[in-house]
Amino acid sequence: MTMLAQTVDAVIGVDTHRDTHSACLVNPVGGELSAITITADANGYRQLAQWANDHAPGPRIVWAIEDTRSHGAGLVRALRQAGQHVIESDRPKRITRRVGGKSDALDARRAAREALGREHSAVPRADGPREAVRMLLVTRESAIHARTGAVNQLKALVLTAPEQQRQRLRGLTRTALIDACLALRPSATTDPEERTRRLVMQRLARRIRDLTSEIHAADDELAALVQVSMASSGLPRGCRGGRRGTAAPTGRRCRVPHRCSRGHRRSPHAWGYPVTTTRAGPGYRLRPGPPASPDGSAPRAAAAAASLGG
Repeated sequence: MTMLAQTVDAVIGVDTHRDTHSACLVNPVGGELSAITITADANGYRQLAQWANDHAPGPRIVWAIEDTRSHGAGLVRALRQAGQHVIESDRPKRITRRVGGKSDALDARRAAREALGREHSAVPRADGPREAVRMLLVTRESAIHARTGAVNQLKALVLTAPEQQRQRLRGLTRTALIDACLALRPSATTDPEERTRRLVMQRLARRIRDLTSEIHAADDELAALVQVSMASSGLPRGCRGGRRGTAAPTGRRCRVPHRCSRGHRRSPHAWGYPVTTTRAGPGYRLRPGPPASPDGSAPRAAAAAASLGG
């Protein structure tokens, strides 16, 4: 295998932060040539590019950047637009940071030197449809967690309610419970505790309903985005790309439990569509995917409507 040090003239390690980035330029044997700290904005990116051109010993430069999808996202976009070769650098292990010291300049130098010894380098995740899917999945998961908390609070209120009200609500399904709580009308003549209980239960039910609508909207946007991505990639309908271990966005039992929850339900985070959630590589292949619904649309990411508890 060929290490990175054998194919480049220099490596620039970058330790990224919210307001500033620290960069260190090293030669193929790990010797430090120069270092700089810039502001994390467009002016700083231009300053960094000029610094690299002035100090690099040759044109074959590789950028090893930490946190490419958080603090370093803007820098990665700027470098890619300039045609630079960017790889992803892992954060150093805690024991390494304790032994070698901790500072932004040291972390940048360490990132560059670690990249030199690698035979395989990670490529930062791409923008575009994949990033759009990631954002939708993050907000969808957040809504599911918030809805689960609201459902648990509502059930706790039912459990501690007066006997007559508890008997009327405890045997209902989740959907029926939400509808019943939405129909509650607190009266000004009711005692303060009962009035407050009804008011809070109504608010929780409204919150659960709104979060469910948000989850369904995210499901529809995900399905539409995947369909567009598959059409642009030239994949035939009914097929999806992926590697071993990817799962379909359905509620069927999964044959790869290490990728799923304890209940072995397939997670939408494991969507295996090629343009959106995977990097094409040697293991890339086509295989049958989940069947489309009669109207031709993709299936929902999860049966959220049937289970208000997430």
